[in-house]
Amino acid sequence: MRRFLLPLLFLAACDLYAPPEAADRSPRLALSERWAQDLTMDASNGAPVFADGRLFVGYTIYGTGGQLAAYDASTGSLLWNIDKTGSSLTPVVGDGRVFAVHDGVRAFDAATGRRLWSASFAETVYYATPLYSRGALLVSPDLSGEVVALEAATGAVRWKEAYGPAGSTVRGIGEHEGELYVLYTVPSRHSSYEDLTYLAVGDAATGVQRRRSGPYATLSSGFASTTMTFYGPHVFFTVYGQGFDLVAVERATGAEAWRFATSRALDRYGPYRAPDVYNGLLLFGNSGDFQGEQPMKVYALDPSTGNVVWSAAVPRTRDATSQARCGTAFFTQSFSSLDGVDVRSGTYVGNVYRTDFDKKPPLEGYVATAQGTLYYLTRGRVHAAACPDATP
Repeated sequence: MRRFLLPLLFLAACDLYAPPEAADRSPRLALSERWAQDLTMDASNGAPVFADGRLFVGYTIYGTGGQLAAYDASTGSLLWNIDKTGSSLTPVVGDGRVFAVHDGVRAFDAATGRRLWSASFAETVYYATPLYSRGALLVSPDLSGEVVALEAATGAVRWKEAYGPAGSTVRGIGEHEGELYVLYTVPSRHSSYEDLTYLAVGDAATGVQRRRSGPYATLSSGFASTTMTFYGPHVFFTVYGQGFDLVAVERATGAEAWRFATSRALDRYGPYRAPDVYNGLLLFGNSGDFQGEQPMKVYALDPSTGNVVWSAAVPRTRDATSQARCGTAFFTQSFSSLDGVDVRSGTYVGNVYRTDFDKKPPLEGYVATAQGTLYYLTRGRVHAAACPDATP
């Protein structure tokens, strides 16, 4: 029940505390647009994905059960569109196939959109971002503690491994140097809103678990990043203790190397993605408050120590999911705009777009890049623009 109530409470809180619209004096980050196409949608909960000259977008029109569209990445021409995919999340692409994952798994031919196969589970496949690896799609049904490897060609189960106990939820799946990393949470015995966060490591080919470490948070309320970042000897992910923390863990031992704590006085709806690495720096941010009175900060951290190299304050912000592209750290602002910070200096370089949060439902501000082109979503449109020169 908790996983259904929390999103509703969050959206209700956003409506209650959203700041009133005021004159926007933020500098504009002008982009040279290459193409834009209408995308009739109510919401998107993921990022566009580039693969083999195509751009794939998962979205939803309420009541349709999810949509999946493919575009020619160079021209913006619509190649195909599939409805009732059961997912508005980021699609997964691999070896000429694209997968829609949420209400089960559906596989499509990436070139034509032809449906290839489908698989269902007792629970939805929502919390853990799926991973395409070694000709298989790795997913985790919610509340199972399991990772399941499905053959990409047929959907048959290649292997299944329990990384956490029954009732636990896998939050992130990653692969690095032949090992599979699984981040999961286990409900605490003391409170229904307290979870323990663990990291398990297994063999990437067989899924067999080798070791486990943690817990890394004892008051996580089920919040942990859905992705992990691997750099040097560490794996990085976020957890929620009394605020969102970035944790660096030694891959070889599972020992915590360092922890960067964000402001603990702000809301807990912070970054669900692990930090990006750009030019040897970790890019990470904290959340501003709902009222917009406390600004968000984007940080560039030394990955060895967690020390701050630079930080940038950004007004009117509630989410700090950061992605480094084209020399710029792009991040969502109040779930309804896209802004950028120069990754070399930490200078705020401006706003790409902004919508009225009170009048529009949330839209994730994730971006993708390929061949010098930046791809992003706004309300009802998908855009392709030349990568910006990140200077004021």
